[in-house]
Amino acid sequence: MKLVNLEKERLDRGWTQEDVANKVGVARSTYANWESGKREPDLDTSQKLADLFEVSLDYLVGRTLYKPMNTGDGLIKEPGVQFVMRAKDKMSPKAYAKFLKLMEEAEKAFDDDDD
Repeated sequence: MKLVNLEKERLDRGWTQEDVANKVGVARSTYANWESGKREPDLDTSQKLADLFEVSLDYLVGRTLYKPMNTGDGLIKEPGVQFVMRAKDKMSPKAYAKFLKLMEEAEKAFDDDDD
């Protein structure tokens, strides 16, 4: 099964194909074939690649759009939390403050429903 997000993850980190090949212990040509879809790594190697990129195997093969985010103190796997964290990176501080205010208001509205 083709690892559709393999090249994206490598490029996001600024790594060369040689860098990744060395990290997983294969020839660069072998890795290049995986990235192009000419060949596929075995399941163990696919998982090793997912671990290297700190993403799920489902994300690498394109079964999900969400990948776990590494916050330095662990991976966040909840898509909703990932959405909020990515929003922060894309918004100005003022826009993000408004976004958080809306989230707090929404939380209050749902808390009221629990009564």
